[in-house]
Amino acid sequence: MAVVNNKNTQQSPITAVGRIAQQSIRHIESPRVYILADSSGVPKAESITAFPAQQYATKSNGVTPTPGNTNTWLDLGIIDGQLKITYQKKTKDVRTGIDQVLRAVYVNEKTCTLEGSFTQFSDYVLEKATGLTASVLQSGSIISYGFGQEDLNIVGVLFVTQNKLDGVEWQFLNPAAFVNFELEQKSDQINLKLTAECPWFTTAGQTNQEVLRATLFE
Repeated sequence: MAVVNNKNTQQSPITAVGRIAQQSIRHIESPRVYILADSSGVPKAESITAFPAQQYATKSNGVTPTPGNTNTWLDLGIIDGQLKITYQKKTKDVRTGIDQVLRAVYVNEKTCTLEGSFTQFSDYVLEKATGLTASVLQSGSIISYGFGQEDLNIVGVLFVTQNKLDGVEWQFLNPAAFVNFELEQKSDQINLKLTAECPWFTTAGQTNQEVLRATLFE
């Protein structure tokens, strides 16, 4: 019997060129998370009815991206592990008869969440990402945060992940995400974990709605 040796057994990569380049052999993630802010550095959300997506469509190339407007991105620092990007589209069946025969299927729920955990757990990240405000107890020295008084922080978020092998970059963007946070103990450190729930928004010049703008850069 001859030994089979072809692409079905050797699993060679896809050789076809896509829209921008050849397929990555493997995406080795090097992630970063940014919070949208105005020109003075105050976190903000963008419009959800006419989001100017094209003004944000620039590759970061390993540095903080620069929007093509008066806004800026605030870097949230070192990420513990990897980013978690979850997009779910749930469906429901339409069935009839005593045998419950399938007649149709429709989408009844779409959700998108972005998660990241940060090891640089200090005042800058805590304030920018959560919306907490520091109270001065002694001028120039001690501050405190009143956990439990805060609501959800509504800000624009940008998740960037660049492939360490070939430099291809993905950017996941929502202009007005609902950001929640928690403190988590991991090994011998405390992390600040952020979870961003992505609401629907409409891109300027288009009528369709999105929950996430995912942009691929060569």
